[in-house]
Amino acid sequence: MLNRLLTAGTVAGATLVSPWAGGVPVAGAGAETQQDTDDQDGRQCIIEASPTGVTNVDQAPMRCYPNLADALRSRSTGTFTIATHWTAANGTGTGISFVGPDCSDVWLTSDTWRSSMSSTRVSSACTGAKHYTGTNCSGAFQIIPSWSIANLNSTLNNSVGCVKYA
Repeated sequence: MLNRLLTAGTVAGATLVSPWAGGVPVAGAGAETQQDTDDQDGRQCIIEASPTGVTNVDQAPMRCYPNLADALRSRSTGTFTIATHWTAANGTGTGISFVGPDCSDVWLTSDTWRSSMSSTRVSSACTGAKHYTGTNCSGAFQIIPSWSIANLNSTLNNSVGCVKYA
């Protein structure tokens, strides 16, 4: 599963060493906790993975709710939160939760999310998420492991064209 994400870095046992640096796990990361349900802007959106494995917002429109708890209650049976992305640092601002039946999907972001994504938390059920600048999953990238909320680096911040989950 890591091979889908890793084109640079090292895999040593279950530990991912990637070009992403400076990560410090936060208590409770990887679980849907109260810190994840509070949303400064009062808006939390959800998008469900496409059965094809490549999700475009045109094929799976976003649905938005006042908070994360309401958004997660709306997801389809048999799905879980693969990752949540936010418009501001440290898991704050407007958020979108990407949900699906497993961790194997690609999200081709919308213009709005391409130019506003700033932080991400990947489910502990998944290995991580690889964020790319290119809309075809190419160009500069940053790997976000599943163990914490992480801010995107200066290259990817507000410039994510595609996310691969594994």
